[in-house]
Amino acid sequence: MGERYNIPLVHGAIGGWFGQVAVVWPGSKLLSNIYGTKREGIEKTLGNPPFTPAFIATLMVSEGIKLLLGKKKRENTVLFADLLSNQWQYITL
Repeated sequence: MGERYNIPLVHGAIGGWFGQVAVVWPGSKLLSNIYGTKREGIEKTLGNPPFTPAFIATLMVSEGIKLLLGKKKRENTVLFADLLSNQWQYITL
């Protein structure tokens, strides 16, 4: 959808205690670099505790507001969150 309208897409995904957030810019292949052709994720085996979607959604809203304010500068970068061990890592693809 973002590609069609030439606007960035705020992506979020969850599985168990883990999540990821990224801004996907028009023309970027970020999601295909992460997922390839996979159709099923780890959430089928890990389930999702009720707080993981809320936490990742909060980060997604934060990224969206940064975009609206012109403060988002990173491209092709994904934030991986591990809520079980409280570790966060930005990875540039």
